[in-house]
Amino acid sequence: MQPETFRTMIRRIEDLLSEKLGARGPDLRTRLRRAGRRLPRNVRRAGAFLAETEARTSHPRHVHEIDDAGVARAYETMVAHLNALDPKARRRDRLMSALTSVALNALLMAGALAAWAWWRGLL
Repeated sequence: MQPETFRTMIRRIEDLLSEKLGARGPDLRTRLRRAGRRLPRNVRRAGAFLAETEARTSHPRHVHEIDDAGVARAYETMVAHLNALDPKARRRDRLMSALTSVALNALLMAGALAAWAWWRGLL
């Protein structure tokens, strides 16, 4: 595998991590760390393999040590998962979760207030 091809693959994954998960940073390792548990275990492992390979290929003597099949497999795993993510749906789900939490707390407070009023004989 040519170093230019490998670097293009890494840039594509970095762009997808920024776009889909908002994970920013100077390199792939930092972006993967910031994405954290929002990525499944197999995708995190594939990303760690690519980040390790990227670090290894920074030295010219290690360029020939690139595992082409492993890099291609890890790249496909990462791209397939990241392309399937929908940032709008993530935002919508977080908003709905927050609204549900607020509504549940409001109902519990109203119930507690009604119980207190009934206990004091105000209702």
